[in-house]
Amino acid sequence: MTVTGRETGNDCSRQAWVKDPDGNLSELQEYTPQSRQFTGEDFCEP
Repeated sequence: MTVTGRETGNDCSRQAWVKDPDGNLSELQEYTPQSRQFTGEDFCEP
């Protein structure tokens, strides 16, 4: 597999994408204490 990118999204969660040998793209996501999913905020400040 190949990691195609890593970044922090506008919801303050960490994201990465991996591509398998057939070209299928999958997103991995890790929530942080500042993630909208935890805080309920509409967006996070950079």
